[in-house]
Amino acid sequence: MAQSLEHTSDTKTVSTASRNALLDQILPIVEPMIKQRLNHYEINANDREDVYQDIMLKMIKMADHFQLDQSTPLEHYVNKMIKSVKCDYVRRKVAQQKRQQLLINEYIVDYRTRCTMKPLERQLELQELQQLFSHLGALSQIERNVVECLLNDYKPREIAAQTALSDKTVYNAIQRSKLKLQKSMKNYISERDA
Repeated sequence: MAQSLEHTSDTKTVSTASRNALLDQILPIVEPMIKQRLNHYEINANDREDVYQDIMLKMIKMADHFQLDQSTPLEHYVNKMIKSVKCDYVRRKVAQQKRQQLLINEYIVDYRTRCTMKPLERQLELQELQQLFSHLGALSQIERNVVECLLNDYKPREIAAQTALSDKTVYNAIQRSKLKLQKSMKNYISERDA
């Protein structure tokens, strides 16, 4: 059993050694051919080294599958790898350009939407505030002061401290204001819809 493990280990070492020897012979021969084929207008000058490294990695991984003893020349394998990697490069570039264009279009639409929505939203807010203030006429002076403080994000205790009223008076004013404004808004909506 131990002998068979040693034998398989030796076989792997031999095949790795023969593979490395094969690569040491092949790589200097094919390197100028690869670089010449990469001088193409489709491949950006900055990306040529990356594409070259991709081809070399693919060649190292596929070295075991080369059948050099048959009639197929080594140049055939190299040309197929170069073509495959170049096609992958072009596909990646096209996909990247499409993604960039889609992102640009998405941001253009978002920007235009925001530009048109802000004035419209502001106008609607102003109309709502005008309607609210027109309905404030139904409130007493204390209730108006309390509602204005609420609109300015004051809490009931802060309103009581600012207006020198008791907490209970402020809470009662808030409740009366709600009821009066609800009644006034219901009347306004029913008049508008009629």
